[in-house]
Amino acid sequence: MSRGSLLLLSLPKATFAWSFSLELGGVVAVVNSLPLRPEKKHHRLRRNKDFQRVYGHGRFLSSAELVLYSLPAGHATPTRVGYAIARKLGKATLRNRQRRRLKEIVRLHAHLLPSHGYNLVVMVRQGAAQNSYHQLETAYLALLKRFNSRRSH
Repeated sequence: MSRGSLLLLSLPKATFAWSFSLELGGVVAVVNSLPLRPEKKHHRLRRNKDFQRVYGHGRFLSSAELVLYSLPAGHATPTRVGYAIARKLGKATLRNRQRRRLKEIVRLHAHLLPSHGYNLVVMVRQGAAQNSYHQLETAYLALLKRFNSRRSH
C-alpha cells in the first residue's frame, strides 16, 4: 500500500467531506459538509466586538444553569461558538473548570449545531458554579433542543 492510502485509512469517519456547487439564478454557491469543530480557531468567537454583536442583536434562550445567545451570520460563514463565564461565578480555578467542561460538552455535541450561518455564545450562570459535568450537559442539551426547534420554524 502506498503511504497516502495508509493515511486515508487512518482518518476517522467524520473527517471525510464532500462538496458540490449549486447555481441559483446566476449565483454559484459552494456547499461543504465539513463538520463543525468548535475547538478550531475559525469555529470560535474570539473578539469582544463579535461577542457584543451577539449580545446586542441576537436572541437568547436560558435555563437555570446556562444562557445560549444566537445571531444569524449568513449561510456563507461557518457557525462559531464563544464561551462566557462571569467573574461572579467564583475564583479562576472554578471558572476555568466550568469553561473546560462547557467546551468539551459543545465539542461532543457539535453534530447537533448548524454547520453554517450562526454565531453562538454559551454563558454559564452563577447558579451553575458547583454543577457537575452531567448537570451542565443536561442543561446544554435542553437549550440546544429548544434552539433547534425555534430555528426550524
